[in-house]
Amino acid sequence: QIVPADSLVRPGEKINFRARLFDERGRFLKEVPADFTVEGPGAIGADGVYVAADTSAHQAGVVHGKVGSLTGTARIRVVPDLPWVFDFNDEAVPITWVGARYRHQARNLDGDQTMVKVSTIPKGARSRAWMGHPDMHDYTVEADVRGDVKDNKMPDIGLIAQRYTLDLMGAYQKLQIRSWVPVMRMAKSVEFPWRPDVWYRMKFSVTTEEQDGHIRALLRGKVWPRDQEEPAAWTIEAVDESPNLNGSPGLYGNAKDAELYLDNIRVFPNDS
Repeated sequence: QIVPADSLVRPGEKINFRARLFDERGRFLKEVPADFTVEGPGAIGADGVYVAADTSAHQAGVVHGKVGSLTGTARIRVVPDLPWVFDFNDEAVPITWVGARYRHQARNLDGDQTMVKVSTIPKGARSRAWMGHPDMHDYTVEADVRGDVKDNKMPDIGLIAQRYTLDLMGAYQKLQIRSWVPVMRMAKSVEFPWRPDVWYRMKFSVTTEEQDGHIRALLRGKVWPRDQEEPAAWTIEAVDESPNLNGSPGLYGNAKDAELYLDNIRVFPNDS
């Protein structure tokens, strides 16, 4: 066994990998030296110290450890600091995203490479995917989105920031900001009619601020047709007096009734 088994690091960060031996009944025996190699970005020394590549790309690698005839592996995701841009021209779904590749596919739509969340998934048509580090905060997520229609039903398309979701709801024709479900500790909705087969741009910003000695989160979202200028006003705003202080950027989608498309995803600090 190579530990840690899964690691999420930033460029240039170090990880100390170790090899552990077990008997045939799965009982731990001891830690031992191993011959380490890395498949992918970064470098690893004979002492098991891995150094992530100093890169602005989102990358993944596998560490292999060998002790005699025994082998083990560990996985690494290297995710840089903001800003990020994903246009899906080079790959459908970045390998560093969690919970995304199984549910999303590359598809050329009107001559443009996009990412589609398919409706033919046995389980997971309604799900979330995560892009980065859980300690991230005070940033904005933006994406071009489009929903299909099937049997007069439309999907839900959402952006996740700091453990909040901005959800463009197809069945209810609403735009909603909420905390995690199923508890849904806080939520706010506004009426927002939108049409299938039309590209929209979604923008979701979360800012943590202090007011009168109290920390709160300011949540702001807007949606507008992609071929139009961005409106100055936010479509929906909410305040959480018991805020989530950090959380990974991500995506939410419910493609149970119809497929949904995403393109030109950007994540950037609020002060940029």
